[in-house]
Amino acid sequence: MAKLLLAALCLLGAGVLSAQDENYLEATTQPAAGNVQQGATQRHCLSFAIMRLSNFGDTFQTVTVRNNGTAQAADFSQLQIWFDANDSDTFEPAGPDQLVASAASSAFPVTFPAFNHGIAAWSVFNYFISVDVAATATVGATFLLEVTVADVSMQVYPVVLYATLPQGTTQTVTAGAPNQIVVTTQPAGAQPAAAFTTQPVVELRDGSGALLSGDNATQVTAAITTGTGASGAVLGPGGSLTAQASGGVVSFSGLTIDLQGSGYTLTFTATGFTSATSTAFDVGTPPTPTQLRITTPPGGAAPGVAFTSQPVVQIQDSTGALVTNASHFVAVSLNGGSGGTLAGTLIVQAVNGVATFTDLSVNQAGTGYSLTFSAVNLTSATSNSFDVAAPGGGSTSGGGGGGGGGGCSANTQGSALWLLALLAAAAATLRITSRRT
Repeated sequence: MAKLLLAALCLLGAGVLSAQDENYLEATTQPAAGNVQQGATQRHCLSFAIMRLSNFGDTFQTVTVRNNGTAQAADFSQLQIWFDANDSDTFEPAGPDQLVASAASSAFPVTFPAFNHGIAAWSVFNYFISVDVAATATVGATFLLEVTVADVSMQVYPVVLYATLPQGTTQTVTAGAPNQIVVTTQPAGAQPAAAFTTQPVVELRDGSGALLSGDNATQVTAAITTGTGASGAVLGPGGSLTAQASGGVVSFSGLTIDLQGSGYTLTFTATGFTSATSTAFDVGTPPTPTQLRITTPPGGAAPGVAFTSQPVVQIQDSTGALVTNASHFVAVSLNGGSGGTLAGTLIVQAVNGVATFTDLSVNQAGTGYSLTFSAVNLTSATSNSFDVAAPGGGSTSGGGGGGGGGGCSANTQGSALWLLALLAAAAATLRITSRRT
């Protein structure tokens, strides 16, 4: 309102209010001159105002923008015209300023397509012109935009210059910052040869730091940063891992490092992007296996028939945590009952710390059977007691001792442990031999 009153007073002093069927073009506060990077969007380059000092409104329909700088059509992708909705003389494209029209890149002067923006009677409407600079714009090219009386079209009434011709300030194109990779979730929870409990996530961003949400194709590769962690360590699987962007976000899975060490970092690279390096992390000391624990007990036993619930045994450390890099041989033996024989595969090698039995059975019905699981240098585990039901009814301590399918009885536990120790010794010898070679 203050601006409107000032304009009215000026016009009164100039004796021009008699021409009430004209619109007045004037310059307003211009942006500061400066540099603008390649790829910048909505760069404020020019401000102007249209005054309507009459009892009748009018409609702003077209504007043509000239450039007194050196930038050409290839140096920008579009121009935009904005209405200063809160009359602040400050360009605020995120709000409340309102986009009125856009013009695609072409040779200067650039004419906006026809639009209709009403201007009320006895009002001053401020406008801004912004430029979207091309990512490949010529470094050193300049934008110095201007609007003349001849460039502004109204629906009904002519336009005259009130005071100063609206001309912006020089904006000089500089090299834009390159696209970049940013680590948003750092790797953590690493143990030798085990997948990190927290897998890294990276984002693809432009030079201004904005997420490239339309990128669904870029491949990002993770690798151990040279000179960090233990010498000779390998990032798995296969030494590195490449993952593809989805909406500009790249999520890794299954990353492992085989050797204990401190101060590891990961470097993430992609074509056309500056690389990123994670924060430092340690690959901790592997947990020491100390005990066996039955996680799935035997169940559903009938004479000579494989248990319907086959036992599963974990190798754990002293805290009860699964030792995922353990590969011990685990032996099973039969206790109690009525003299039955345990059949099936009685020695199983653990995989990722888990020994899974698949075909165990007891040949004779009886009550109070249990299974004991043993491994060299580990505390054994014994299941709760279970019954082997006789065909057609309850369990019995009698019955024949029919073929055990090659199994060993409870009395052969010592033999099973002897064989287990022999297998463990053989495995150790193989490891020593492979290291020497």
